[in-house]
Amino acid sequence: MQWRQYDPRASAAAGTGAFTACLAVMSTPPTDLMVAERDSPVSSVFLSPAWAGVVAVVVVLTAVRVAFTHSRRGLITGVGAAGTAVLATPAAVDISTAWSVTVAGVGSGLILVTAVTLAHTSRTAFVALALGAASAYRFSPLVAQQYPDHFRWSVSLPGDAFFPEPVVPIPVLVVTAVLLASTISMPHVVTRGPRTVHWRMAAAVGLLWVVYALLGDYSASVGQWTVAAAATVVVIVGAAIGSADSGAFLCAGLAVACTFVGGMVWNAWWLVLLAIAGFTVGALAARWAPSTPVGCCILALVCASALFPYGLVSTVGYAVVLPAAIVYSLLSSRPSDPTITSVGLLIPTMLAVVTLSAPPDRPYEFGWTVGADPILVLDPGTVGSRSVLAVVVAMCAAVVAAGVAARVDRRNHKQQNPS
Repeated sequence: MQWRQYDPRASAAAGTGAFTACLAVMSTPPTDLMVAERDSPVSSVFLSPAWAGVVAVVVVLTAVRVAFTHSRRGLITGVGAAGTAVLATPAAVDISTAWSVTVAGVGSGLILVTAVTLAHTSRTAFVALALGAASAYRFSPLVAQQYPDHFRWSVSLPGDAFFPEPVVPIPVLVVTAVLLASTISMPHVVTRGPRTVHWRMAAAVGLLWVVYALLGDYSASVGQWTVAAAATVVVIVGAAIGSADSGAFLCAGLAVACTFVGGMVWNAWWLVLLAIAGFTVGALAARWAPSTPVGCCILALVCASALFPYGLVSTVGYAVVLPAAIVYSLLSSRPSDPTITSVGLLIPTMLAVVTLSAPPDRPYEFGWTVGADPILVLDPGTVGSRSVLAVVVAMCAAVVAAGVAARVDRRNHKQQNPS
């Protein structure tokens, strides 16, 4: 990738934009998604983050095509600012939960267009983009704790819909809009933007959504879920191999998504400091010795640590190693195409087959029960995980991502050094 002049406005806007866009997609699932998918498998297909990701990718590709066909100063900046306005719409207009997921996808895609375009103007801006996305991946549970949405429900009586709040807190949207608007005087944002629109990426992401809806949602059996997970990996691997020198970034996104098979309890301030320190270490390591295959292998080890939940091993893996591994993997990939960068950043946010519906360690129970288990207060940094099968599948998927990334790197090396 050929970096251009450095501008601190681009770095600030790219990082904040990536955080907001990724957080928007990750925050879309309604509280009762499991019930909705089990009771209404048809109408619930538009409620998952997989659908929000499809919408975001289509918006990114469409906006890129329009913006760089009609290159005008400030157009890309205006697209991002419009995205923040779209995400803020539920604060002013009643939008039902069924439509809020689509609205979030539109807003996320518009913001991401500006963020990734700015990120490809300098190395520092790209680092900021990766840090922003990594912050969304790690801190989204913490944001949900601090800003709970009590109206994000989908199952209701006819004519009595729920109207949730914006998926991203308004203060975050205001800051994002201001930082994006500050880049309006940067002419190279338009004149040096991406010229190729990879519509096959939209087809691949759409296929991921179909696979989840048919085989991988909460209504799926363990066997169906396993098939869905395997099909998901195949689709992403195919997209990575066909994405030239940017394919490794999609592999990094897949490996990051696999780590969501475990979830950490965010109930101590020092966990945030550990994550920030990990981000810094990952960025420095990617600067000194970048290697996407190594990063994916480290992420596979983090997945493996989820085989030991509620213990020190998994806490170290998720609180200490994971933040550094995410940033290291993303920055080592160095994609040259902003549109593929957008898809890679969205993969961890939309792979609901891993992040949401992976088989639990014990069957879900519904209804009233006698002698229910007492509520436990877990220690800071405690990691809970899905079933052993889910963890093993996620770990294998991350290893596959490492292998494909290594293949892409070897192919790129041969093309650059034919002799």
